[in-house]
This record gives sequence, structure tokens and C-alpha cells, in this order.
Amino acid sequence: MKAQLDDPALYAKLDPAGMGRHIEALPKQCTHAWSEALSLTLPASYRKAERIVVAGMGGSAIGGELASDFFKASDGPALSVHRDYGAPPKVDRRTLVIGASYSGKTAECLSAFTDSLAKGALGVAVTRGGQLGKLCKAKGLPVFPIGYESQPRAAIGYGIMPVLAIAQNLGLSKRLDGHVKEALAEMEKLGKELHPRAPTALNPAKQLAEKIGDRTVVICGAEHLTGTARRWKTQVEENAKSWAYYDALPEFDHNAIEGVTLPEGAPGRHIVIFLSSARFQPQIKRRIAVTTELLNKSGVATDVVEARGKGLLAHILTSVLFGDYVSYYLAIRRGVDPTPIPNLSWIKERLAQR
Repeated sequence: MKAQLDDPALYAKLDPAGMGRHIEALPKQCTHAWSEALSLTLPASYRKAERIVVAGMGGSAIGGELASDFFKASDGPALSVHRDYGAPPKVDRRTLVIGASYSGKTAECLSAFTDSLAKGALGVAVTRGGQLGKLCKAKGLPVFPIGYESQPRAAIGYGIMPVLAIAQNLGLSKRLDGHVKEALAEMEKLGKELHPRAPTALNPAKQLAEKIGDRTVVICGAEHLTGTARRWKTQVEENAKSWAYYDALPEFDHNAIEGVTLPEGAPGRHIVIFLSSARFQPQIKRRIAVTTELLNKSGVATDVVEARGKGLLAHILTSVLFGDYVSYYLAIRRGVDPTPIPNLSWIKERLAQR
């Protein structure tokens, strides 16, 4: 008997806008985004930047967080992500603020970017246009145009690659071409393994979606996969229309682990997925094993997803791709179209009313 997730008719019915095609194309998207971002011309004065802040929300901000995790683990530049209104803390003339908004209309991003410029920050936008693009054009500021049409969350390659390239182009980072090349090759290999045409019996992303079933997902990252855990959370929420949560070791073991038993029946309604990496400190690998043991004893289902490749960027991006596919298969399994985001759209429309 054919497994549910191996039925092509189901994808045609539930995914008319082609979210699955965007996930399949992610390695190529990252390739194009990296190549295009390397050619972005920045003013010579921008080389005085000492730190980077990515100002954005949702799918437009997560690329900055992934880049931040990579740089923290590889002795790269100081890079933080600002998800709020107003200027980020300690913005000055040696701060490069990257306004990241796919639509160019994100209110929080526009507020943070405008206020940062008022404090003398250097500015560059990553956007398809909108008010952010117009603002930069009026002020003569550089813009990296996102050349990919999709939901913002599906354009993650245009979230992370410009940030990495900008840091390299300004001399804030060492050359990253080797990291990028390996990451893209590993993504291509993994994509074939996780593709909808790959049967459930041989497809670990489909298997994990089946294991999740109707449970609420908690994703636990660590070190350079902390932002990736957030990405998993938001993909499950937006694609599968389901509550999800993320946490990180070792902090998870200092509080969250004590909340696994109540209310009655809670353990059976949750699954904790640990994102793991061969590059984690031995203490973190040990914590994953011990924490998994305790959760299983408490009746909580668990799984461990191991990053692919050798380098830090490969570990981050293969884990992202794996999570995108899991969220996609979870949407198909639960009978929902992964593309529309009606609740998010309603909130934006309601806030726009005066």
C-alpha cells in the first residue's frame, strides 16, 4: 500500500501555489543569491563599519540570524538581528544596518531602518522594493534587489547570502567561497534524498513528519543551530498552520525540562526534535543523549536530526532544508495548503486601519 505522503495527487491538490517547488529550488536559489550579492557595489565609506545589524521580521529576518550564528562560531564580525520598532541599541556611525524586508513594507523594519539612519548609521536594503526601496533611492543608499518571487519565508537564500556577501565585501569577514561551495553541494545531495519523489521508506523528512503526526513540535537547537531551530519553528507554524516552539541547549536543561509532565496527558501530545551537529562541543552532544533519555522516560517522543557536511555553513543550511521539507510534509499530512497565511494577512490589514 502506498504511503500517504507518496501520493502525487495529494501534492497537486494541496499545494497549487508550489511551495514544494520553492523548497526543492532552495539550493539553486542560494547559488544565485550568493553570486548576485557578490556583485553588489557598496560605497568606499562603508568599509569603516565595525558591526552589522539586520533589521527585519519573520522570514526576512531569519537569514540574518543564520548568518549571525555562522559568524559567532567562526570568529566572524559582530552581527545581531533587530526584530522591533525603533533603532537597535548602540547604533552609531560605525554600524551597518541592513534593512531586510522582502516586500519593503514591513513597519518594524522601516521604523528601525529610518531611526538608525537618523543616528548616523550606514544603511543598505535587501528588498524587492516597496517603501524601503523608495527610501533608499531617495537617500542614495545601496539596495540589493531580491530577484525571487515567493512568500518571504521561501526566499531564505536571499535572506542569508546577501548578509554573508556584504560582510565579505566590506572586509569584515574572511573569504567565504569555500564554505558556500560546500554548503550548496551538500544541500543538493540532501535535496534529492528528501524530494517528494523519494518514497517514505527512504525519505527521513517524510518519516519525521509521520512520526510527528498530530503532536505539537518543540525544536531544540544549540550553538550554531540555534537560529535554525527558530527557522524550524516558524516553518511549522506558517506551512503546517500548527503551534510550534523552539529552545536551545544547554538552557533547555535548566528550566524547560521540568515542565514536561503537566497538565495531564501533555507528554503524549508533544515531540521534541533535537538539531545536532558533529561540530557541537562534546558537552552538548552528551546533553542531547541524556535529555533524550529523560524525555523518553517521561513519555515524550523525541528525534534527533543530524546536520550534513563538514563545515559550519553546510550544517546550518542542510538543517534548514531538512526542516523546510518536514514542515511541508506536515502540511500535506494535515491536509492544508502550505502557502497562504490568512491570519498574518488579517493582522497586517487590521493594523493598517486607522
